[in-house]
Amino acid sequence: MSADKLKENIVRFKRKFHVNQLIRGSLFSTLLFGAIWLIVSLLEGYFWFDQPIRLALFILLISLLIYFISFRIVRPTIKIIRINRGISDDEAARLIGQHFPDIRDKLLNYLQL
Repeated sequence: MSADKLKENIVRFKRKFHVNQLIRGSLFSTLLFGAIWLIVSLLEGYFWFDQPIRLALFILLISLLIYFISFRIVRPTIKIIRINRGISDDEAARLIGQHFPDIRDKLLNYLQL
């Protein structure tokens, strides 16, 4: 296999890796934020909190939403767009080597040469 073909395959792997992170992060964020929102809504419905507590819960929900969107959705999207800033070729070779034990060190050694 030529070096260009190998580099192309590693770039494709890195793109798929980051797309997988984006999908997993989106699903995780949606489910977790939905569960937290449901709990806060149920608590508010049962206890009828005062204005300061409602404000604190609202700020908590907004900050969690911003966290989930920025770290679980925007960050992998940026890594997909600028693929060279994502995981390195060595890290990609190690991840591939974990799934295919027969080429574990061979791929990493080939890249380092």
